[in-house]
Amino acid sequence: MRIEEITTFQALEALRPEWSRLWEQCPNATPFQSPEWLLPWWCHLGGGELLVLALRDEGTLVGLAPLFIHEWQGRRQVSPIGVSYSDYHDVLLMPDVARAGAELILQRLAELRSRWDVCVLPELRDGPPLLSAAIPNELRAQVTPLEPCPVLALPATAGEFVAQLSAHHRRNLRRACRLLEKGGRAQIERANEATRAEFVNALFRLHGVRWQEQNEPGVLSNPNVQRFHCDVTADFLRRGILRLYALRRNGAIDAVLYGFASGGRFYAYLGGFDPQLEQASPGTLLTFHAIQEAIREGCREYDFLRGAENYKYMWGARDRRNWRVTLWHAAPPEE
Repeated sequence: MRIEEITTFQALEALRPEWSRLWEQCPNATPFQSPEWLLPWWCHLGGGELLVLALRDEGTLVGLAPLFIHEWQGRRQVSPIGVSYSDYHDVLLMPDVARAGAELILQRLAELRSRWDVCVLPELRDGPPLLSAAIPNELRAQVTPLEPCPVLALPATAGEFVAQLSAHHRRNLRRACRLLEKGGRAQIERANEATRAEFVNALFRLHGVRWQEQNEPGVLSNPNVQRFHCDVTADFLRRGILRLYALRRNGAIDAVLYGFASGGRFYAYLGGFDPQLEQASPGTLLTFHAIQEAIREGCREYDFLRGAENYKYMWGARDRRNWRVTLWHAAPPEE
C-alpha cells in the first residue's frame, strides 16, 4: 500500500466516485464518512488546510482519512473533516487492510508532525483499528472516553417491537395519538423530491423555536449550517439514505425527524416539534414511526446517536461508547 496526500478541494471532489465505492464496501461505514456528508461540510463550514490521506493498493482506493489542519486555541490542530457536526469520525478502511492501513495513517501523521502541534480524533467507535493501532515512536497518544451513543437493537418485526414495550409506554403512545388528533387528522409523511425542501425548512423553524424558548440560537440557526443540511438532504435523498419524516396536521407540519438509513442501521440525527403540542408528544410519535419503518426496511439497529437523554432509554436503547484519540509529539530523546 501507498499513501497519497490530497490538499485541494478540487482533488477531493475528483475522488468522489472512488470514495463512494469505498464507502459502500466498508461494512462499518456510517453516513458521516460519505462524500455526500463531508464534501458539503467542507464547502460550507470548513477552513484551514486540507490533509486528506488516501491509501491505495495496486492503484485501488482501500482507505481514506479525511483530515484538515486548522488553528485552534493557539495551536495547529489536525481534526477530522465534519468535526462537531458528525457523530462518528472513523476513517474508511477495507477490512483486509484495516490494521495495516491504520498504522500507515498514523505513521504518515508522524512524518508530517512539523506541520501540526496536536491531532484530535474524536467520536471513534469501539473496534475501529485506530483505537488499537501501534503508535509511532515519534508520537504520544491518549485515549479518552466520550459520551455514549444509545443504540436500540431491533427485532425482526414491528409487532415484536411493540410487544416488548412496557404497558405504560404503549398507553402513552395511544394517549399521544388521541391528543394529537383532537385538533385534526394527523399523518406522517416521508420526504421525497417534491417535499424535501419544505420538510427541511420546517425542521429549521421547529428546532429553532425550541432553542428560542431557552434564549439560545440553536445549532441550526447559522445560515452556513442550513446550507450544509440543504445540500446533504438533497444528496442523501438521491442516494436513498435520507429518512426525513414530518408529522402533518391540517396541512401544517408540526414535527420533523431528520435521520439516515444505511448498512442495516438507522441514525436519528435531529428533530423538532411545535412546543404548543408538547403534551401530545409529537416527537415520540415520530420516533415510534421511524423505528417501525426501520424494522420494515430490515434495519438491525436504531442509533439515537450522541447524548444520554432519558427518552432514548425508554425505548430500550443501550449505551455504546465513543472515544477520542489525542496525539502529540514525543519528547526528543536525551543526548
